[in-house]
Amino acid sequence: MSQASLLPSPERCNVIIIGAGIYGLVAAKTYLQINPDINLTILDADTSVGGVWSASRVYAGLVTDLPSPAFELSDLQMSEEFGMSKWADIRGDVMHEYLERYAKKFDIIRRVQFRTEVLNVERSGNEWELFTKVAAEESDTVREKTMTCDKLLVATGLNSRPKMPDIDISAFNGIAIHSKDLHKRYADITSESIHSVVVVGGNKSAIEAASACARAGKTVHWVIREDGAGAGMLMNAKLASGKSAPEISLCRVFEYQSPTLYGYRGWWDRFCLSGKNKLGTIIFNGFWKKLTAQGLGDRYKKSENGRLLEPTVPKWVCQLKGGSNVLTFF
Repeated sequence: MSQASLLPSPERCNVIIIGAGIYGLVAAKTYLQINPDINLTILDADTSVGGVWSASRVYAGLVTDLPSPAFELSDLQMSEEFGMSKWADIRGDVMHEYLERYAKKFDIIRRVQFRTEVLNVERSGNEWELFTKVAAEESDTVREKTMTCDKLLVATGLNSRPKMPDIDISAFNGIAIHSKDLHKRYADITSESIHSVVVVGGNKSAIEAASACARAGKTVHWVIREDGAGAGMLMNAKLASGKSAPEISLCRVFEYQSPTLYGYRGWWDRFCLSGKNKLGTIIFNGFWKKLTAQGLGDRYKKSENGRLLEPTVPKWVCQLKGGSNVLTFF
């Protein structure tokens, strides 16, 4: 008997989805709605569903950057599930529990193979061949496994692999971690033995890390390279009136002042967004200039450090071709 014949046969599936985050779960649910009997498997290196909102990655004080209407899925309303107000902030643990309930509702959990890391993917005729590494649940042992499928969906997100800056920290005796592992070392960085924290980097995860450390009473130094873009957007969660800022920003008046690639909305697009009507162009430009000035003034111009974070607002022109439903951006 040859050595090749002793190797285990690859596990065969119709569909394999890599990643059990939001997109992976929705893709699985959609496939199962179309064909409930399909042989579908989800592979995820973590120990629970949720992706960036998995149980192992949430920590005290972590919240989503938008309220439930911007995060909930159409077939499971978050406000009803958790008895929360429509525009309430969503805690990290609630977001994880919501995705777990979603997976259970649509019978997805039993189809997930946790602790499974995909090492490589190759095309083999009409199939996909996946080479994986599976970690044992209660030990440090790891085994390799090969799987094949007809259709492969990659739902691992854009930022699933941490990237450490190229900085020599060999002489540093303190704690050095990536923001992806903040949940693992949360007790360490919030302990009384830590007094000062340096956060390197300028976007969303940096804001979350700086916020977590500041809430714990640490002195936080936020370092962004001079040519860095800084934080994508900073806005107050609540307005002076007490209303949620996203509740205002997601209302219909903003939709009609925003160009869209998904359809032609008639006379308003011709009047305001085509650039062919002088009064409409004045209204459009004036609306966004005022909001931009207010946003920059409220969030960036009130302190020296705030001014350093001020983003560069690009000058752009939008041309809507009437009748063709095509937007061209310059």
